[in-house]
Amino acid sequence: MGDATLFASYGELKVSADELSQFFDVYRLFGLPGEQLASRYEVDGKRTSLLSLGLGYDPGSWFVMGEWARSSSPSLLGESEGAYMTLGYRVAEWTPYVGVARAKVTSNTSEPGLNAALYPSPFAEGAQLLNGMLNELLSSGIQQESITVGARWDFRPGMALTAQYDHIDMRSGTSGG
Repeated sequence: MGDATLFASYGELKVSADELSQFFDVYRLFGLPGEQLASRYEVDGKRTSLLSLGLGYDPGSWFVMGEWARSSSPSLLGESEGAYMTLGYRVAEWTPYVGVARAKVTSNTSEPGLNAALYPSPFAEGAQLLNGMLNELLSSGIQQESITVGARWDFRPGMALTAQYDHIDMRSGTSGG
């Protein structure tokens, strides 16, 4: 629409992970509480939805673009969202730009899990181990913010060279993305 570009997408997918199915099968060995946890967090057979909305404005000498995305799953994958915004200015064949971005998990990142006190040894220790693994998985989602500074040099038609610096701040306990 003139100098503006709008973008929207929606998709659904099913994720299958045999290793996770086996993990939740062990939870089921702990009776009804384990079955409830497995049903709540198991990934197989559950739909994950992805929604994305974007906007760009480019009148010629400068541009701004941004996008917001959200994923949602009634499973271990949970809910997360991310967004970015980039602003650039063209000077002849050079385009300096800056950007900011953020990604975060919006669902629970911890779970009390099985009450180990309800089980005799060695099942109590097994319950604690399972709970620790589940919480490690829940807390491993992307939690980060970043700032980008860069420049693009269009040195020939159809050819460009870009240099970019990214400062990424990964939140405590996450692996980033």
